[in-house]
Amino acid sequence: ERLVIAGETGSGKSTLGKLLAGLYAPDHGTVRFAGHDLAAVDAARLRSRIVLVPQEVPLVEGTLAENLAMAAGSPDRAAVARTVDLLGLADWVNSLPYGLDTTVSTGTLSAGERQLVAVARAALTDPAVLILDEAT
Repeated sequence: ERLVIAGETGSGKSTLGKLLAGLYAPDHGTVRFAGHDLAAVDAARLRSRIVLVPQEVPLVEGTLAENLAMAAGSPDRAAVARTVDLLGLADWVNSLPYGLDTTVSTGTLSAGERQLVAVARAALTDPAVLILDEAT
């Protein structure tokens, strides 16, 4: 199932995503999802089930495979490769000089490419809900 939330700049779309992902707490009232008050859900469990891919995605200097695997603990290389294939990123990865072994950092990939890395990173954690904030 897909849900799109659209609105003017400054209308609160990013804030809503951060509230749902447990990155912000409401000033007043409650945030409920699937009938549950998110304040009553363990923060680590919430963040493992609802993942936000932000507008700006920082990378650590390391290989693409390392950057993909960092959010999921230590998935094996086969899991990383399967996720890349599942998301249709194999052509892009194969176009890089050393594929998954290419050294990347925030400065070496475009904003859109960094978001692709973040989406794949999130997919490796198998979230119940994936929130894309200003996806390109």
